[in-house]
Amino acid sequence: MDRISDQDVLNDSTEQVSNDDIQNGGRARQFTTKTLELPCNLDEVVKTIQSAKNILVVTGAGISASCGIPTFRGDGQFYSTVAREFNLPYQHAVMDINYFKEDPRPFYKVAQRIYPDNHKASLSHLFIKKLEEAGTLLRDYTQNIDTMERSAGIERVVYCHGSFAKAKCTRCGVEIDGREIKSEILAGEVPRCRRSQQTFNVCELTCMLQCGGVIKPCITFFNEPLPEEFHETFQSDARRADLLIVMGTSLSVAPVSYIPMILRNIPSIFINVDAVPGSEVKA
Repeated sequence: MDRISDQDVLNDSTEQVSNDDIQNGGRARQFTTKTLELPCNLDEVVKTIQSAKNILVVTGAGISASCGIPTFRGDGQFYSTVAREFNLPYQHAVMDINYFKEDPRPFYKVAQRIYPDNHKASLSHLFIKKLEEAGTLLRDYTQNIDTMERSAGIERVVYCHGSFAKAKCTRCGVEIDGREIKSEILAGEVPRCRRSQQTFNVCELTCMLQCGGVIKPCITFFNEPLPEEFHETFQSDARRADLLIVMGTSLSVAPVSYIPMILRNIPSIFINVDAVPGSEVKA
């Protein structure tokens, strides 16, 4: 999922990050923030949030865990469980585009487990909505694909890793509403493209051939680039943000993991069960 390079977004952000700060690869890099050191005092944290005018929020699977949506990493979580069930060659193969092209069946056998169906937004989602209502939410950059932000009514959101809202044929490229493959997802079946791709005449009858390609939700798999919206929007937001809040993510996947490094000259608040590499505050 590495799409941000040292030169494209970073050169245009609030402060250039050197090659020593960011190396090539898909894992998060250790970093040291140069932000204001916030005390672990909730009153001070509240004051910091209240005084901010352009809050940039980064969210991960942790904020949806209470909604009943599984987290992806760690023993007993989505990747490890699915890898054992299907004897996959590596943990995240179920969501690796190269493996998906070879065999989409494992993904569709388990896609219903992460499909956003009848889940209610968490308090974390509602907190972000409150920031938006107060006019202080610059953007919510979510790594989640569950679209729970829509359930909460959040509009200023960028789906860094895409979502189930749309789907696309891997053969002909036609894009459809994601709801059109909902029944197949819930049934654990591989959806096929029904687009009429070719017509021909046989005995004065017009016949049509359906494409038949595998339909894939517009979510970003491993070894796929992030949506252009992420890069284009972040170019502008990086210059305006005056507070960074990171919630429910250990920042283990690039390029979203680079955001704290890019915004290291503004206050940052990290809220996560596990420690985030390089963070100064853990609540």
